[in-house]
Amino acid sequence: MTNIQKLVDCFSYSFPDLPYDQILLVGEKTSTEWDSLKVLELILNMETTFGISIPTDHIERLKSVSDFIQFIPK
Repeated sequence: MTNIQKLVDCFSYSFPDLPYDQILLVGEKTSTEWDSLKVLELILNMETTFGISIPTDHIERLKSVSDFIQFIPK
């Protein structure tokens, strides 16, 4: 499984009603379900999945999938 697939799985967990092929488009401006609790859930899920730590000063800037991609290990 690629890291992008793992990221999509993290988002699928937080947005279970969103079709899998729409996950990469989800964000603050595209989803009414996007809120601070979802962001925290995504952060915790990503940190566990990827073994990373997302700095707290970046949290307020996480508004879409593309904002999370920068934290995926290469």
